[in-house]
Amino acid sequence: EVSRKTGIDVRVQITDSVDRLPDEYRTCLYRVVQESLTNCVRHSKAKHVAIELAREPKGDAVCLTVEDDGVGFVPSTSFGKGLGLVGMEERVRELGGSMMLQSVQGTGTILRVRLPFQDVSREKTKSLASG
Repeated sequence: EVSRKTGIDVRVQITDSVDRLPDEYRTCLYRVVQESLTNCVRHSKAKHVAIELAREPKGDAVCLTVEDDGVGFVPSTSFGKGLGLVGMEERVRELGGSMMLQSVQGTGTILRVRLPFQDVSREKTKSLASG
């Protein structure tokens, strides 16, 4: 929908290993992507946005990356401390996660979110199969 309304090329890559996320994780990640896209449309002048959601190789966390090719900004400025970013970080921290924002004026922005996650149903299946 963002692509259609704004002309920004949005690419989404989601691995099948994140199919069992709890609802609170899904809501958090959805809101982070939503706010990131809103910021991108309002401020970045980006032509492309890449969104990736995947489990870490060890399987103990889920990671979200939102990267754009826009104008970027200096994160330490008041612009980089807006309520949208603060709200995203609060949501992530409530789930024990971390958020990192990397941006340099003129080179775009990368937002990374890491949420600790153990797929309990998958672990139960493994232990039943081995036992």
